[in-house]
Amino acid sequence: MGLNFAKAQSITTDSITVKSHRKNEVSFDIFQLIQNKRVKFSFERFLKNNTSISINTILFENSDASYHIPHTHSVNIRYSFYVNPSKNHQGLSFSPFVKYTKSFKDYPTSISEYQNRKISSIGFGNGLHWKYIFKNKIGFQIGADVYANFIRRKVGPIELNFENDLNLNCNLNYRF
Repeated sequence: MGLNFAKAQSITTDSITVKSHRKNEVSFDIFQLIQNKRVKFSFERFLKNNTSISINTILFENSDASYHIPHTHSVNIRYSFYVNPSKNHQGLSFSPFVKYTKSFKDYPTSISEYQNRKISSIGFGNGLHWKYIFKNKIGFQIGADVYANFIRRKVGPIELNFENDLNLNCNLNYRF
């Protein structure tokens, strides 16, 4: 009888071990879709020491409200540090990132020499997020990203400027 109990215990331990080694996560931001009419999704790859690297895309981002540019899309690459070492890539995290924004349609201007120029910018920022995963498979995440655009090409030559922005998010996550 003791032998059967040990056998059942090892099977349970093995199944828990297999589930805890998920290496990837995809997420979809429902807040950005409802509030800002943006489609934001991301892919996160887990690394050692409770860190990860992720690629986030935002479609239909209106990066500069004063110019009303509806066809702007962005991508950012972030490196996340999860604070709680006893949890597997969940809980509170800090995420420095680099963001690149580009318009895919030409932006018409009244200045003839700069007619139909695309708009692009490079920004740097940091995110603060809290993530909860249920049964190591599905979960949700809430947080905020604060970033500044440093290099922006609007109509004419490249400009160096400082523009702050704050993005709130609420993601649905799936690990595989």
